Amino acid sequence: MKFLLWGEQLFKTWQKHSKGGSNCTAVRSWEELARSSGWDGLVIEHSAFQNVASKVEALAKPIAVLIPEGTTPAQSLLAIPFSADFWEHNSAAVLTSFTRFVNARNENASLRKTIQSIGASQSQLADSTALLVQKLEQHIQIAAEIQKALLPSTLPKIPGVTLGARFFPSHGVGGDYYDIFEFGDKKRFGFLLADSQTHGMAAALLSALLKLRVEQIREDFQTAGDFLLALGQHVQSEVPVKAADLHLFYGILDRSSLTFRFATAGGLRPMIWRGGKLASMPVKHSPPLNDSALGTFHENEWSLEPGDYLVLATRGLEPIAAPKSMEAWIEERIRKHDSWPDMQDIQNELAAVASDMSALTDDITLLQLTVDPRALYLKK
Repeated sequence: MKFLLWGEQLFKTWQKHSKGGSNCTAVRSWEELARSSGWDGLVIEHSAFQNVASKVEALAKPIAVLIPEGTTPAQSLLAIPFSADFWEHNSAAVLTSFTRFVNARNENASLRKTIQSIGASQSQLADSTALLVQKLEQHIQIAAEIQKALLPSTLPKIPGVTLGARFFPSHGVGGDYYDIFEFGDKKRFGFLLADSQTHGMAAALLSALLKLRVEQIREDFQTAGDFLLALGQHVQSEVPVKAADLHLFYGILDRSSLTFRFATAGGLRPMIWRGGKLASMPVKHSPPLNDSALGTFHENEWSLEPGDYLVLATRGLEPIAAPKSMEAWIEERIRKHDSWPDMQDIQNELAAVASDMSALTDDITLLQLTVDPRALYLKK
């Protein structure tokens, strides 16, 4: 570290006590000081400092001012006052302390620059984050519009059977998709429900794939299990999915016999309200669709009866129903009805609960089917 000593006596005293070290240079005027470069601090006599105080302070360098006894020190934020007598006997110690002061000052300056740099980086990061959030929200909105457009605009009309569907999208656009369609024979109807862990544009693309493939292959398979296997193979080959990522349900309703055959991959399972309570119906299910080899999708067959109310919900309902099970939560709401459950009332109750949530963590899809109690002719 290099210091300038303004004053011949200062320089001679320092040479005497430091045995002529080379880290100090004597200067005798402002012009000589101005021509000097590469120095870190200045030790100056008080009389000289008074004449050039403003110029020296403008240099923004550390200053140590030698003040005679009885003299009021000059006011300077950069000045470190000490007496001539102290310098006479402790010049080397003064410079050592001054070195520490300069180092600390430089470290503080470096820290201030770092803080300023961090502040600027934070400001840039905030601006970049705001722009990214804006773009993300635009993408989410586009994905939500795509996903909504892919859902059925109307449901099939089935004599003696009423269908209901309600979709509650999450804030981040979850991965639910459903479709209800009529087969070419005019007596069978397909029910597809998908619940994925994907979100945003990926969820919209998965919905588009499901819609396309369902329309292509829905007439090719007589059983729900075979259809689900074929659909799962398409998904695996075209949209790689993570383990336990996609839950699928597919059912076929034969309106002439009220037979409902279905297969399920994962945790989606229908519930039936019959005779004033939830019916205990067996369900054979397969694991969720993932990137492992597909196995057999077990076929289930239920015989529906006039007056049955069948409901199927995706897993997004589970956090709302907690700590109760989804079945218990739905049963509690159905029990509020003295007579046959009203699908619209139940949808409205779910909508009211969902609206109280600050933001749904996952989509909720509710599919409903009721068989008219008076439609006895369907059981011929």
